[in-house]
Amino acid sequence: MNTPAATGKHGPPPALILLFLILAGLAGNIFAPRLFMGFNYLFGSIAVLLILRIYGLRWSLVAAMVAASATLWLFHHPFAMLWLGLEPLFIGLLLRRRPEAPNLVLFSALYWTLVGVPLIFLFFLGVQGASLGGTLPAAMMYWLIGVTNALAASLLLNIRSFAGLLGLRKSLQTLSLRQVVFNLLMAAVVGPAILIMVLNGRIMETQSHDLALKHIEDMARLAPLEIEPAMGRNPQSDALQQALAALANSPGQGTIVSVKNTLGNILASSHPAMRPAGHSYNPFEGCEKIPVVPGIFQALPRGDIPIPLWQRVQRSSLVLEAPLPSAPAWVLVIELPLGPLKQRLLERQTFALALVLGLIVLALINALFFSRWLALPLLQLSQVTTNLPARISARARITYPQTRIAEVDRLIGNFKVMDEVLQDKFREITEAKETLEQRVQERTEELKYLATHDPLTHLPNRGLLLDRLSQALALQSRHGKKLGLLLLDLDNFKMVNDTLGHSTGDLLLQQVAHRLQEGVRQMDTVARLGGDEFVILAAEVESLDAMGKIAQKLLENFSAPFHLNGRELFITASLGITIHPDDGRQTDILLKNADTAMYQAKKLGKNTFQFFTREMDQRIRKRLDLETRLRRALERNEFLLHYQPQVELSSGRVTGVEGLLRWCKDGGEILVPPREFIPILEETGLIVPVGEWVLQTAVAQARQWELAGLAPLQLAVNISARQFYRESLPEKIHTILEQNGFSSSRLTLEITESILLQDTGESLSKLRTLKDMGINIAIDDFGTGYSSLAYLKRLPIDELKIDRVFVEGMTEDPKDAALIEAIIELARKLGMKVVAEGVETAEQLDFISRRGCEKVQGFFLSRPLPAAGVEELLKAHFPGGEDRVGWAGRRRDTL
Repeated sequence: MNTPAATGKHGPPPALILLFLILAGLAGNIFAPRLFMGFNYLFGSIAVLLILRIYGLRWSLVAAMVAASATLWLFHHPFAMLWLGLEPLFIGLLLRRRPEAPNLVLFSALYWTLVGVPLIFLFFLGVQGASLGGTLPAAMMYWLIGVTNALAASLLLNIRSFAGLLGLRKSLQTLSLRQVVFNLLMAAVVGPAILIMVLNGRIMETQSHDLALKHIEDMARLAPLEIEPAMGRNPQSDALQQALAALANSPGQGTIVSVKNTLGNILASSHPAMRPAGHSYNPFEGCEKIPVVPGIFQALPRGDIPIPLWQRVQRSSLVLEAPLPSAPAWVLVIELPLGPLKQRLLERQTFALALVLGLIVLALINALFFSRWLALPLLQLSQVTTNLPARISARARITYPQTRIAEVDRLIGNFKVMDEVLQDKFREITEAKETLEQRVQERTEELKYLATHDPLTHLPNRGLLLDRLSQALALQSRHGKKLGLLLLDLDNFKMVNDTLGHSTGDLLLQQVAHRLQEGVRQMDTVARLGGDEFVILAAEVESLDAMGKIAQKLLENFSAPFHLNGRELFITASLGITIHPDDGRQTDILLKNADTAMYQAKKLGKNTFQFFTREMDQRIRKRLDLETRLRRALERNEFLLHYQPQVELSSGRVTGVEGLLRWCKDGGEILVPPREFIPILEETGLIVPVGEWVLQTAVAQARQWELAGLAPLQLAVNISARQFYRESLPEKIHTILEQNGFSSSRLTLEITESILLQDTGESLSKLRTLKDMGINIAIDDFGTGYSSLAYLKRLPIDELKIDRVFVEGMTEDPKDAALIEAIIELARKLGMKVVAEGVETAEQLDFISRRGCEKVQGFFLSRPLPAAGVEELLKAHFPGGEDRVGWAGRRRDTL
């Protein structure tokens, strides 16, 4: 109740509304309209009750005190502030106790019955000294005013627009049907009853007033006729006194008729005790002189007298003052007290008030009963349908209310139908939920299985293998036994996928998994790492021989063909074996060692197994070290070129050089042999940027020799397979030649036979492009690869380079000599030149020259030299580019 209910979001600020209502309550009591008999309608409590509902008890008490302060003027006593101030306190406490049923009218009726009316009796009877006859209608009137004001406040709160204007919270704007019906029924009875009572009181008061005026006017006409004969010459005669008394008794009880002179002194009176002769008398002394009709005034006690207005009205009187026609110096004074008339009128009005109050009480009881009768089924329906889906879902029994109201009964019937529909829906939802939960559980188990197993072969995957391996390592360490790890990789599996398709490859992997499981012990674990790699975890291994037997058995299982979609396929495998704890104690180390051993088995020809050794690890580490250094070698400028001269045998001149890549590791201190790092460059793809550097550096150096005045040389550069198959190779070579101003006709690109055999269509297209640029093409290491004589006819080849393996044995092995002669003769017939490389003795040079070979290169003539060494060689022996002293012959004779 102390929490403000005004929001102020869509209306005036709450403080402004509160101030307005407080002032309205004060104005309602100050400008209280008069009903009848001096009673005023104090409607200030309407604003007080509104503040009670909107701003809470605290502010309503403040507003009640401010509004009740006006009663100081009405009652001339602060006691009225007590019963008006206690009303919001009483009702507020009841609202706190029963917030779910805020019935202001009922609570107000309880207050005025139990507290307000007793306080009013105490005030008027005990403090004011009023009569019971006057206090009773006052108590009933204020009871009626209090209940009516509560009804007005409740009706105002029922008006949504008014509640919204006051900024009332939506929760308080929401009304119950019972409250609305109660308020409407009460308004239908109370409004007309009060209106009829007020109109009837006004009519009765008017009639009584008119009757009093008629009586006093009649007396004014009769008085001169009765007084003049009796007064004679002596105004204090007994006859005048008797005439005035007779005249006063004729209209009714309490009328006083007096005669006074112009000075205001009483000459004679119908009540000498009240109006003694000789005394000065003014009938309006202490009263307000209110004109009623010409010559007649109402003497109303002044407002500063501490009595209520209705008591002042009862004590007032009608006064007529008029000179006697026969004696103008004498003034006739007729006083008609209104008290007896008002008392009779008050008695009649008290009876009417009692009837109205009885009617209102009956209406209150009837409204309570009827609103409950009408709203109870709806209330019960709202209660039983609260959280209806949850109750239906919980299969709770729902008892719907019964009523004789047709509309409500149809509403209840609709809820019953909805209940049945919801039960069916919930039954379907429950069944669907159970089905879904079952599927979720199955899917969860499937996901758990897939998280630890390979979906294709249903073998444990890498994660489960590592877990089992960790457990096995811990167990074996406690028991002191060895553990073996075998890593198996299928040989040439990529060819199966490329030729037969991935579906056939998947079928092969499934059959391989099945054979592996059949070839191991029950205690062992077979897992798939991925691709075509499998791991066998062998527990409790007695010796290396036992591991060898397991590996041999696995290889024997691969000797039988695999049946794949109606075709037989033979496939082999390579295995690497490592032992715990001999080769390592950690899972990642053991897997790495097994992988190292497996690759060693592949190098040894595949279809075999190898045990891991420390030498393998050292080789791998050395290779990894080289690979790491190679990746930084280019940016550190650790590569350099050496050039081996090529001598034309017919003239003995150096006509060309071959650029050979060298690597000076660790800042040039260590020269790494090409056979150690060239294969790594090929495998890692680093050969592409390094090859471009070789081509750029060699062309730039050849151009510098030309600019230095040396004879033009034919520059030979090796091109790797990765370089050759890059689409941008011709453009890259063209750019290098253009940048250096080097003639393409003096550039020879050396390629291997393997390049030509991989993709003859693409090779032919690219070779023709290079040939069209004017570049010479040479086949390097001819005769050592998978030679095909057909490509010699189709491809634009300029030179054949005889490999050193043939040159080394041609002077001792007739077969090598025959091959040399055949290659030279073949090249001559096809219009190609022949270069013999690896010439290291005079006998080899003599043999090759007699067979008609055009050019040679080798250590016998010159080792590969740095650029500066080549320049010195050329200047010393070929100052003009010609062999003036027969260098080649002298070199042969010297050696």
